[in-house]
Amino acid sequence: MTKHPVKDEWWVWLSSAQVFKVPNTRTAVESDIKLVLDLTTLGLQVGAEPVKQFPIFLAFSPDFDVTGFVYVAHFVKGQFTLSRIGMLSNPPKADTLLKFDCGGHMGSWMGFNPLELGVHTRADAEAGSFILYVTVGDCDVREAAQDMGLYNGKVLRLHVGPTGLLSNLPSNPFYNEATPRDVPGRIFAIGFRNPFHGGFDRDGTFLVGDVGEEDIEEVDLVTAGSNYGWPEWEGTRCNTTRCNALGYTPPVYEYCHRANSTAAAVCRPSQDLFGGGPYSAVIGGAFYYGRKYAHTALYGGFIFADYNKHIIMMLKKDPASNDWIRSTVYDWTQLLQGPIGIYPDDDGELLVTVLSRGPDGITVNGSSILQLGCGMLCATEE
Repeated sequence: MTKHPVKDEWWVWLSSAQVFKVPNTRTAVESDIKLVLDLTTLGLQVGAEPVKQFPIFLAFSPDFDVTGFVYVAHFVKGQFTLSRIGMLSNPPKADTLLKFDCGGHMGSWMGFNPLELGVHTRADAEAGSFILYVTVGDCDVREAAQDMGLYNGKVLRLHVGPTGLLSNLPSNPFYNEATPRDVPGRIFAIGFRNPFHGGFDRDGTFLVGDVGEEDIEEVDLVTAGSNYGWPEWEGTRCNTTRCNALGYTPPVYEYCHRANSTAAAVCRPSQDLFGGGPYSAVIGGAFYYGRKYAHTALYGGFIFADYNKHIIMMLKKDPASNDWIRSTVYDWTQLLQGPIGIYPDDDGELLVTVLSRGPDGITVNGSSILQLGCGMLCATEE
């Protein structure tokens, strides 16, 4: 889900490939929820037959009030697809910007760096254009995360404008003037497994939660040209004999699925052992800048979660040590559902989407949208 930039409503996407608008109020009832976009009607299917597709993330263009553009990352018949949809057309008009094979671990979060929205902060971008960040998983092809000829396992930095996907940005770390539209020139950072969600701070700090495989979940501070190691590294655990050959950037925070596993050597006492088992998945995240808890430790923190362990956490940088310190906002005794997304509103408050699961731990019985409180960081809730 994402907050509409002009209207007081949220756009919520479902696995049915439909997007609904929901009023931004606790008193909304079912009749207030309206269908605003149906991806299956936009001619985005691959091949002649109608196929199942579902949206992964949606982002409004910063100039949506003028252009009506929204960007949608979605999965269509085994392909990761990035589309731009013009909502001013009737019916909405869709243009495919990127499309490539992807079997799973798709990511994908999209967003804009607040420091790059102004005209004078984008010297190498065209007038009327924007810089869109997209996180992409390894698509179930582990080695692809280190292949510079593929989008898999990367964070992309794309130059988008009125005509669609524009020439690569010279400020991108792997840009080559001789091939201004090649794959490496669109890559910002590499070495991810499943960078499911992330967020920018006001100062441009970019944190992403990368879902691990069997042992470790991690939060990465994403910077231009960095390599986060997958599949050679999972967090600080080396998986191969090639680890030392990489210019590897370790996570700013990691936690382990369980003790006494193959990850025990790196699950030091200073690290958290959440015991989430094979279905642990880091869900991160967004920075909190709401007024309601501006006087608490929550303010300015990066809020993230674990889906299986039902825990919501915060990372905050210690100015003295320069380390990122984790705090618990809600633990499993307080949060009885699995968080799958954390989204900011216009006022800096955060909403959390959660899934209620059946006794088998897998079957989904329903979903809810909760407003983030101060939890264990406050003596009392206001």
